[in-house]
Amino acid sequence: MTTSAMKRRLAAAARLRRAAAGRPHRDVLDAWLVKAGQVADAALGAAVTTDGETLTFHLDVDEEGPAWLARALAAEGTEPPDLAALTSCVETLRPGRTGWWIAARGEVLDRGWALGGDLPLDRALEIGGATEPARQLAAWAERHGVTRATRISRSLGRGNRYTELWLPLDGVVEASAGEAVLDGYRSLRVLPPPPWVLWAADDRPAVLSVWLTAGGVSKVGLLVARPRTDEVIRASLTAGVPEAAQLRFAEVEGVLGTVERAWMEVRRFAERTDVQVRIDL
Repeated sequence: MTTSAMKRRLAAAARLRRAAAGRPHRDVLDAWLVKAGQVADAALGAAVTTDGETLTFHLDVDEEGPAWLARALAAEGTEPPDLAALTSCVETLRPGRTGWWIAARGEVLDRGWALGGDLPLDRALEIGGATEPARQLAAWAERHGVTRATRISRSLGRGNRYTELWLPLDGVVEASAGEAVLDGYRSLRVLPPPPWVLWAADDRPAVLSVWLTAGGVSKVGLLVARPRTDEVIRASLTAGVPEAAQLRFAEVEGVLGTVERAWMEVRRFAERTDVQVRIDL
């Protein structure tokens, strides 16, 4: 049964999807939202990049999450080995929240699952794979007293799959949060974000986000909570997002009315840098 609160969230998500019209996968996204609306006691959110290229919807469930998620993924045609991997991760990490997500960028569609809560970092890193970047992250975490992850996600789409880890910076030792982030980027041999973004990590909740793949690292990002409009614009300019695209993003945000931005993430990929804003619907 869809609650009145979920109906409001779904209406906002539908407006957001229509504002991003022209996406090749709009019918798939609409169908995903219909399924999401059937889940009771769930939180629905979205993420949009300021270049207008990527739109993501995510659903977080507390009660009966793992069992429900396994059924939802099976209905999508997820292969048995991937379902078994999810079951193993749940047993290992014992998450407090379970998530389901879908993302569209151009012709590419990806989807997957997420687990949230106070997750032991050593076990989360083992799930990410025994790669050199995972060992570098473990060493970085030991230096700065980071012992937990707050989110682990797994992509199930075609191509170069990844495992994403969110590493909170609220308890770092031997350095400020910004200095710890800078050390993390250097450890992974990735160009860090601008200094002012690092400074923002010192005065509000912030998270280091890493995509681990079989071949190494495909993305490193810094999330800062509750970004102001001027910070989103400044980060977008730094990332080289054209002004016309930024205006389009403002229009997309505008269809939601009063927007509660949860996070801004400056994301470094091998081929690009972008800025993603996560919104609580």
